[in-house]
Amino acid sequence: MNIRDLEYLVALSEYKHFRRAADSCNVSQTNIKWANS
Repeated sequence: MNIRDLEYLVALSEYKHFRRAADSCNVSQTNIKWANS
């Protein structure tokens, strides 16, 4: 786990929605899912 993964996790906890978290981090939804698996 790295800093970027933690940023994705924080965004996911804030938005509680993969797509919105991905949009806020300027990445694809797939990146968010991979970071949390």
